[in-house]
Amino acid sequence: MTFSKGPLQRNSRTLAWVLLVAPIVWVALDRTKAQWDFKVYFAGARALHAGLDPYLAADRHAAAPDVPDPSGDELPLVYAPLTLYLFSPLALLPWPIAYQAWLLLKLAALWALARVVRRHFVDWGRDWWAPFVVLAAFGAPLHADLVSGNPALFAELGLWWAFSRLLTGRRWQFSAALSVVAALKIAPILFAGLPLLLKGRHRALTAAGAVAGFLGLMLLGRALFPHFFDEYQAFAAAVDERGANNPSTLALVKDLVDDLGWPWRPVAAWVSWAAFAAVAAAVLAASAASLRRYRQGTAVADERLLVLFSCTVFALVAPRLKNYGCVVLLPPTLYLLQHCRRRGWVGLLLGISVLPVLATLPVTGTFARYLHGYWVWLGVAVVWWLFRVELLHPARADQPAPAVEAG
Repeated sequence: MTFSKGPLQRNSRTLAWVLLVAPIVWVALDRTKAQWDFKVYFAGARALHAGLDPYLAADRHAAAPDVPDPSGDELPLVYAPLTLYLFSPLALLPWPIAYQAWLLLKLAALWALARVVRRHFVDWGRDWWAPFVVLAAFGAPLHADLVSGNPALFAELGLWWAFSRLLTGRRWQFSAALSVVAALKIAPILFAGLPLLLKGRHRALTAAGAVAGFLGLMLLGRALFPHFFDEYQAFAAAVDERGANNPSTLALVKDLVDDLGWPWRPVAAWVSWAAFAAVAAAVLAASAASLRRYRQGTAVADERLLVLFSCTVFALVAPRLKNYGCVVLLPPTLYLLQHCRRRGWVGLLLGISVLPVLATLPVTGTFARYLHGYWVWLGVAVVWWLFRVELLHPARADQPAPAVEAG
């Protein structure tokens, strides 16, 4: 599915740029309705430096009265207090300047992320269809990130940079980067087990270092801000987003259990977590079996392939998967579509394109709610399953894995 440069590639690139630039222009021009997440972080950082409570909406408004909130429905702050220092430099600026600076920083992070992925994992520059997959697959996570103002792009950049450090033997850099990313987003700490899948020395030490760094940052935040840290935990535990905004396996299981009509909510909550644990255990067991068979049938394992596969596993077993968090699935999907001859990959590409259309069909009822809310989860499950098939038949790949650059 790779084509040389020609009119098709040039036209696809032009259209992709238009589709990417359009929301950027809207975000840059409309400081009242866009980047709603950044408003909370900006005001929270100002409140923290002013000695106020960053987790109280009234204190955030008092610390940043110049931040517009026309909806009157401000989101809660669900990041650890220590992470607010990341926004401190911008909090010193006037709101209009900080707003534009945050957008520019996110665009720089997007450029750096694309560079890291293309250099170390998947070079999709010659594929005419790749820009559309990047922009539209899994509910257009890049669009969701840029419009919401969430720091997810920085977390993705740190995560993929950590993966590249792991592949090039710089394991302590992997541990340090993953610790910082996990302190911001929590769920990526699941990747601490990734070094155990790869060859090399000090694998267990690398994994332990990532966990220790993450715990150290969280404990430091608790030591510096004990009251704020308790508030952070309370707000984070109360978040229960489901559907299109959080198409995770846990959210899907919760909706299914609720629709079964459990009369006593505490019982339903326990059943949801138990069912999710069972599903996650099944995914992990099936993934481990595929990895074992892959190693048995391959003389030299492609560690890049193992990293990409781990991203699909993560997307299925992470308790929380925001729509912009699906960026982690784009490199594995590009790899599948680029390297495999099977007709199923073409079907996958078509399915990713068609599913958003299906989610807009004028249907009502429970089925419509699941269709609108969890078609992304279905795409995640398909990518994971097809990646398992690829691991079981590695000899059919279109081309061997390229050498990973050391820089």
